[in-house]
Amino acid sequence: MRVALLLPGQIREAKDSFPFIKTEIIDKYNPDIFISTWNPSGEINQSLQADTRDLVDSLTIDDLIKMYSPKHLMTDDFSSDGIKKFIDRAWSYEEFGPQTGEINPVSVFLMWYKIKQSFSLMEEYEIRIGQKYDCVIKGRMDIKIHNSLDLQHNLDKINIPPGFDWKGGVNDILAWGGREPMEHYCKMFDRLEEYILSDIYFHPETLLRHHIQNSEFDLSRPYVKVSLRGKNVWETEVTESEIDKKSFGYIMSRGNIWDT
Repeated sequence: MRVALLLPGQIREAKDSFPFIKTEIIDKYNPDIFISTWNPSGEINQSLQADTRDLVDSLTIDDLIKMYSPKHLMTDDFSSDGIKKFIDRAWSYEEFGPQTGEINPVSVFLMWYKIKQSFSLMEEYEIRIGQKYDCVIKGRMDIKIHNSLDLQHNLDKINIPPGFDWKGGVNDILAWGGREPMEHYCKMFDRLEEYILSDIYFHPETLLRHHIQNSEFDLSRPYVKVSLRGKNVWETEVTESEIDKKSFGYIMSRGNIWDT
């Protein structure tokens, strides 16, 4: 089975998280890796949420290449004209969000831009080698994975671990599945503005829930433990014996019928 690992986003905390990603994904599945990230910049930190502004890149781009050996890596300058256009578009939708400071429109737009770009890097490589991947994993460089992903089952679905389902949405930090369902997942950037203007609540997890719900692909919630910046949600929101509705069981899928 040919496996691709997409790592979009910032390099922050990448050094600490790498051993977990290596143990549970790289060593087990030997994926081809595609990275879409940012050139180091103080400007980008100022665009983030208050609780993440003090986080710094723990690796240089050269360090990242040596550590992950990606098939393809692309960086953007946060101050480039093209990115500034995305930023201006993002701020134009601020009024559609919660207006509480809990999300930053720029972070949402640029996160999904980078996710789409990492998938595009994979597509370019597929054309070059004349083969497509069987399974695509979308992660990020600052998460820690504490148990195994099952890549042998449910490849016709979008697989997302429990936890981090804020605002009744769906966790957007880790997902995997076959190539077709993951293409739909990774290209949500193309439909962000459509969703926002359709009165879908402007919150990243809520938008993703809508994106999956309005597709031909079912959602699976395998019990994989993922932590982000020390938040072990399976200890507070998710247990195997009794599932908390706000997290693991908030979206129960039956075929393509959604029960909330």
